[in-house]
Amino acid sequence: MKKKLFAVSMICFLLIMFSCKIKKTDGNVNIPQTETDFIWKTGIITEEIFVDKGGRQHNDIKDFYFLTSDSEDFINVPKCSGIKGKMSDYSYWYVKARVKNFDGLWDTDDPNVQSRVGPYLIFDTIVKIDYPVKIIFSDGNANTYKITQSTITYTPVTKEESSSGIYSGGEAKIAGISIEQFADIFIDAESMVSNKSITTDKRQKGTGNINIEFKNSKKNTNFIECQSISNFQKSLDVLLNEN
Repeated sequence: MKKKLFAVSMICFLLIMFSCKIKKTDGNVNIPQTETDFIWKTGIITEEIFVDKGGRQHNDIKDFYFLTSDSEDFINVPKCSGIKGKMSDYSYWYVKARVKNFDGLWDTDDPNVQSRVGPYLIFDTIVKIDYPVKIIFSDGNANTYKITQSTITYTPVTKEESSSGIYSGGEAKIAGISIEQFADIFIDAESMVSNKSITTDKRQKGTGNINIEFKNSKKNTNFIECQSISNFQKSLDVLLNEN
């Protein structure tokens, strides 16, 4: 009797496990993604107004992208599961998310319907880290760049302020930037803060400094003279001179 009960129990167990893991759709077996298919990434969720192939803007439709230090990828929102609230609730937040990469149709699953196509991401978890509002960067000569979501301001060292009495950082400048450009600058700054090979505990002559201000916290980091800092400063100068 015990053997029969054991056999029946095992059969029921296997049927339950099988039915949980395998779902048939249109005659094809579809195995849902397991946890190992997703990886954790940090970045900023950005948004853009949808523009159709005719160049017409649709203000009521927004596309969302995940901006990281590696890339900026389209988020296929309808395929994201387990996300609390709307995707717009996370716009321009610095987040940690569990993501999986796909390649295929963006706007539909029907290959006979016109759609954008290419790489995209789906999320199953998003955790807000904090909301970035300002970045203050000082270069090795103590010239300062203040970046907000709408402006970038350059405050140079004057001859009177310099230790030599000769050096000048040039003319003060201010330029308007978009929130998308701010997000790009933040990701560059955050990636440098996370790179311990170029950071230092001491603020010595010739070192740079980045202060990232979030809605609820701050990060302050000193940097040795390196190519990353040089490239970062050049990108800020380009924005100042373009606008």
